[in-house]
Amino acid sequence: MRIQKHRLLMIPGPTEIGYEALLAMAQPSIRHYGDDYVERHLHVIERLQTVFQTKNTVLMIPGSSSIAMEAAVNGAVEPGQKILVPGGGMFAERFKEMAVNCGAELVSPEVEWCTPLMPEIVADTLDQHPDIRVMAAVHNETSTGVTHPIEDIAEVCREREVSLILDTVTSLGGINVLTDEWGVDYCISGNHKCLESPSGTGLIAVSERAWERMNARKTPIHGWFLNLLNLKEYAERFAQWHPSGPVSQPSHVVAALEVTLDNIVAEGLDNRFRRHALCARACRAGMRAMGIELLAADEYASNTVTAFRIPDGTTDTETLRLMEQEFEIIIAGSHHPRLVGQMLRIGHMGSTADRNCMLLVINALAECFRMQGVKVDAGAAVEAVLAVFRDGED
Repeated sequence: MRIQKHRLLMIPGPTEIGYEALLAMAQPSIRHYGDDYVERHLHVIERLQTVFQTKNTVLMIPGSSSIAMEAAVNGAVEPGQKILVPGGGMFAERFKEMAVNCGAELVSPEVEWCTPLMPEIVADTLDQHPDIRVMAAVHNETSTGVTHPIEDIAEVCREREVSLILDTVTSLGGINVLTDEWGVDYCISGNHKCLESPSGTGLIAVSERAWERMNARKTPIHGWFLNLLNLKEYAERFAQWHPSGPVSQPSHVVAALEVTLDNIVAEGLDNRFRRHALCARACRAGMRAMGIELLAADEYASNTVTAFRIPDGTTDTETLRLMEQEFEIIIAGSHHPRLVGQMLRIGHMGSTADRNCMLLVINALAECFRMQGVKVDAGAAVEAVLAVFRDGED
């Protein structure tokens, strides 16, 4: 039996999974239908509505979060119709690929990576293309460490009656996501980031307006599995015994998700958001104390992942190797097309948004730089991290 050695995952997903969730997955085989599963499913959906902060329909689609992204694009835009998908990161690029593959006409203003998508860009583009009825955007772009000002962008969309597809895969459960208040029509997430569960379902909250627009399409939604109308119809028809829709759910994954959602609700969303924000500030303070360049402005810096430029005289591959082999900590490399080899990322989401985890990773990172011949002030970095946490306790 292959059992992988555990290393602390300070990456933007997958994240650490707690023992209770691991034990939930160790149960004997669990049916994905019947009275027991129906009870669990309904409880999980209720908890997801709490975390999404929505009264909208929430669906769990077996697969990864990308499956929910594609299902949203597939349902929201008809072949030949325009869709607005601004650039600015790897997952924005993924939305672009999905839109093209669904037959949409792509409108994509460029956004410099590691900078925020500003609402003025969205407004100008929509005003230049008044026939656009759908926009897809990423809330928290982990490839760059930027959280976009979605509240303001969503207001631009509401004013023009444009449906908003929003990727909250690395923000839901760690950064405030106000699905209903912002008027998000398709709010997408996944288990394996801030929700602290194993990958296995794509999560999507769908508004009433979105259902109305899908039903009013001139061209039927293509496909069966990635057809939200089809999934909803089956879920409603099978509600009393097979409420997840027409396909088998990964029932052990759902059992783990139930545990983590209960823990999130018990912690309280506001407390959880404060904890992630505090840890992110501490991470940035520690990096600055070492003289490390951060790649996102503080105002738009993510509370779940920090992107930074490595010091001259070090390499990304050697830093990653030393972190893993010497300290048993895994951090993330770069997806930035112009900063490959120059940029690394630290994830601090879920249980790793924690003082002790941050002290471990900052100390280890400083030593990895020293081992490559670059001296940084580890003591100052540790003190900077602790100072932020002390201030947060006051």
